[in-house]
Amino acid sequence: SYGEQMSTRMAVHILRLHEVRAALVQSGDLLVTDTPLQANDEEKYLNANVFPRSDREGAEATIQEKTLVPNLDVVVTQGFIARNAKGETCLLGRGGSDTSGSLIAALVAAHHLEIWTDVYGMFTGDPRIMPHVRLLQKISWREAQELATSGAKVLHPRCIGPAAMFNVPIEIRNTMDPASQHTLITVDDFQRIAPDGSEGNGLGPRSPWQSPYPSPRQSP
Repeated sequence: SYGEQMSTRMAVHILRLHEVRAALVQSGDLLVTDTPLQANDEEKYLNANVFPRSDREGAEATIQEKTLVPNLDVVVTQGFIARNAKGETCLLGRGGSDTSGSLIAALVAAHHLEIWTDVYGMFTGDPRIMPHVRLLQKISWREAQELATSGAKVLHPRCIGPAAMFNVPIEIRNTMDPASQHTLITVDDFQRIAPDGSEGNGLGPRSPWQSPYPSPRQSP
């Protein structure tokens, strides 16, 4: 985790040099793994799992406690890293950085999640092989999950679920062309498991896995 630790500290200092009020919060203060402590070391420390949850008030309290900087413009944290119940550093395995973003977006009930990468989003085929593919400007989370599982490398399949579970749309954007067209992954049709085991659209009684807040897209 040393690379992530160093780069986030550098990012905070660079932002402050540009008069941006920024502070660092360790991702382990926000993400705690649920991998059993009796699991083997590889699963505990190199391929740990964090179950998605939403606790905006708790996250804000943690950020205020850890930063001690009033009126922050930007909070910087790491991807790929979490902590276990003993406070030890763990890695989330392949795709862990994007998955961290999805987990944190769910945690803070974000309006949307942006994934910045070197492509414009998801396409109808591999643009490196097929010259006439089209950019998918809008796609459901189910379709995106299927494409990711089938080999689309722009997102790891684990990244989509946490955001979708808590009504956070995902945008895939090109770092080198920020104003360009992009892919929007919608989450309106996400099916939650109700306490009686049936599936619902989230409009009825809230299930234990559903965000305690309304959809952030309906907020002011």
